Amino acid sequence: MGKHSFGEQIVQVVLMLILFLLVVRSAGLSRQIQGTSRVINYAGIVRGCSQRVVKRELCGETSDDLIAYLDAILKELREGGDTYQLKATPQRPLSSPRASPTTTSATRRSPWQNSTRKA
Repeated sequence: MGKHSFGEQIVQVVLMLILFLLVVRSAGLSRQIQGTSRVINYAGIVRGCSQRVVKRELCGETSDDLIAYLDAILKELREGGDTYQLKATPQRPLSSPRASPTTTSATRRSPWQNSTRKA
């Protein structure tokens, strides 16, 4: 078995180029996913700390340190920053849920309303 033909070499170069581009794209996606997971993680921290603040305040304890920590995380979630290495999250307006055109409030029922009560 001798050397590869010129056509085979071209195919190998093209395949190597495609492989290189896929590796670069995967690295970019990995970096993007890591940023998103960091935002999700800190959103969970905010949820847990806010529950703790409420519990401590209801027990009569001060929570100024936790409130300051939460404020810093929330500010960085809104604006981005270097302290927690969070990217700014886009602010989308919240919309109210709308009923579909075929569903009216009279036809929408909760699961508890579907059961009939026998006297």
